[in-house]
Amino acid sequence: MTRAEVAPSQPAEPAVRPMPAQVALQSQPGPDGSQVDLLKVAVTGDILTVTMRCSSEDRHNTEMFRIADISVIDDTTSQRLGVLKDNAGNALVSKFSKGPQPKYDYMSAQCEQKPGVIWAKFPAPPLTSKTVSINFPEVAPFDGVPVTR
Repeated sequence: MTRAEVAPSQPAEPAVRPMPAQVALQSQPGPDGSQVDLLKVAVTGDILTVTMRCSSEDRHNTEMFRIADISVIDDTTSQRLGVLKDNAGNALVSKFSKGPQPKYDYMSAQCEQKPGVIWAKFPAPPLTSKTVSINFPEVAPFDGVPVTR
């Protein structure tokens, strides 16, 4: 092409901006060498939602968490709050799997090099409760976590 044949320049498209990585409130060691990051603890209406991500640098693994062993402790009253269930009796968690009996219900989490997001819903603690502690099996506890309202 000669200089006279050069195509007119196209307006530049805006660069795609990746979303910033969500900053963990706390991180704890998880099962099989994984890391579990607590991302959000927020109340909407009467429901507390806990959002986490699970990752592992060494393995491609799926972790299983028994629903009966997952809880939130209201730090003000020391009351244990279990996972909420829907009208059919299914736990309100990401990747729910029903067992032969409720005590064998579980949730799974992809703890791979690309982090997997997991969540669970609980009854909201009273307005007077400013912090909670979160317990997942085989994960160190997340203590004194501020509740966003």
